[in-house]
Amino acid sequence: NPMDLIISTEALAELHYAGKGFYSNVKSKNKIGSIINNFKRKEKEMKLFKELALIYNDKSEFNNMFISNSDYFIDQIKKSIKILEDSCYYKLCSMEEKRVFCHHDLAYHNIIINDDKGYFVDFDYAIVDLRVHDLCNFITKWVKRSAYDIERCSKILEVYNKINPLNLKEVEVLYGMLTFPQEIFSIVKDYYAQNKDWSERDPVDKLKKKIDLEEFKVDFLKDFQGFI
Repeated sequence: NPMDLIISTEALAELHYAGKGFYSNVKSKNKIGSIINNFKRKEKEMKLFKELALIYNDKSEFNNMFISNSDYFIDQIKKSIKILEDSCYYKLCSMEEKRVFCHHDLAYHNIIINDDKGYFVDFDYAIVDLRVHDLCNFITKWVKRSAYDIERCSKILEVYNKINPLNLKEVEVLYGMLTFPQEIFSIVKDYYAQNKDWSERDPVDKLKKKIDLEEFKVDFLKDFQGFI
């Protein structure tokens, strides 16, 4: 619903504005300045998963699909890291006013809309970080269901900027975060670490769906560069 998108975006902008300069004594909740190292760790994990897939004698459908696409996934992770390293990421992290309270779990069921106002629930995963961390998560959840429609992303940024404007340095960091193949990484990790009680078809269908969307995501990221 386009109106839900606008209301939710307004609420998120207000949440970040209210949480500007937020600080937590809980070390595990302070994620400021950690994302590049986090992505580098995930790159190593993805390479390890590829090694595991290659040593299996009896190749499953998931293994074959992952092996065929693993180099592309790893390249996307490297690209994401490079964008962030070339950006002003660490400088932004050093600025107190750029550190905000982030919800960090912006699924639709954690957003309540009442009388044309948006409210958030379930703050179990809340963290302190740059606001683009939340925005990356929020944008991804909205655009992936519309084959990565850049117009939806454009609307989110337009509405957000009216309340709590982003500067171009933040948008560039957002671009780096959006480039990271987070959902694909999560599926692959859950499969090889056996984190989920999946049937044999579940991981295959999930990974295939994400791979089928990649061509749309590539176009989306190209278009997103126009915002920088």
